[in-house]
Amino acid sequence: LLDKKPEEARQMFESALTISRTKKGDDPVILNAIGRANVDAKEGNIPYAIEKLEMARQRDPKNPDIALNLGNAYRKANPGSGGGKAYENYQLALQLDPNFVYAYIRIAQLFETQKNWDYFLENLNKAVEKDPSFSLAYYHLYFYYLYSQKFDQAEENLKKYMASRPNEKDIMDEYLYAQLCWAKKDYECAVTKAMNVYNTLGPKKVKPRVLRLLAYSYLGKGDFSNAKNFVDEFWGKEKDPFVPADYTLKAEVYAGAGVPCDQLYVLFLD
Repeated sequence: LLDKKPEEARQMFESALTISRTKKGDDPVILNAIGRANVDAKEGNIPYAIEKLEMARQRDPKNPDIALNLGNAYRKANPGSGGGKAYENYQLALQLDPNFVYAYIRIAQLFETQKNWDYFLENLNKAVEKDPSFSLAYYHLYFYYLYSQKFDQAEENLKKYMASRPNEKDIMDEYLYAQLCWAKKDYECAVTKAMNVYNTLGPKKVKPRVLRLLAYSYLGKGDFSNAKNFVDEFWGKEKDPFVPADYTLKAEVYAGAGVPCDQLYVLFLD
C-alpha cells in the first residue's frame, strides 16, 4: 500500500486470511489488521476495510480496537457526513473499555471538524483524566490553546506532552516551543529554539516548516538579512504547494531587505 500497489497488497491480505483461517472462520486479529492498514494508507481501499472490520467485529464483538478502526473507516469513507457511524463506533469502543483513551481523541476530532470546542475539550480532558500519561491528548490540547492565544495553558500542556514521553526525546519538541515563543512575540526565544533544531538536524534534514518559522522569527526581530537567508532556504526546500501566507512572508522579507519594488513584482509573476 505504501508503495502505491493496492492490487498486490490485496492479494497479500487475502493470502494472510487464507493462511490463518481455522474451522471457526477468519482470524479477527488479521481482519482488524487488514482494515486498519487500508484506513491508514493513502492508497487504502476503504470499502474493503469496512467489510473486513465488520467481519472482525462479528468474530470478536468485545474488542474496542476493532470498533475504533471501524469508526475511523466510516469517517474516512464519507468525509463530512460519516460522523454519525464513526461516533457510534467510538462510543462502542468506550463501552467495551472505558479506559480505551484513543476513542476520546477520535471523538474530539469529530467535534473539532464541527468547531464544537466545548465537546472537543471535554473529550480531550476525559482522555487525560483516564490516562495522565496519554501524550497525544496533551499534544492536541497544546495546539488548541496555542491557536486560542491562551499561552500559559498552551505551555502547560506542552510541558505535560514532553513529560509524558520521557523515553522519546525529540528535537522537534523544541520546534513546538519555538512556535509558542513566536506566537507570544518573543522572537529571540523563537530564534534560539528553532536554531537549535536547525543546527541539530543540519540543512539537509531540517524540515521546511522550521525554515519558515526562522524566517518569520527573524522578520519579527527586524533582522531582514537572516530572514531573507531562511526564506530563500525555505523556498528552495519546500515541496508542497505554497500557501498565500508564504508569498506574503517572502514579499515582506524581501521588501525589508531592500529588494526594489519592480523586482518584487517580477518575483511573483510566476
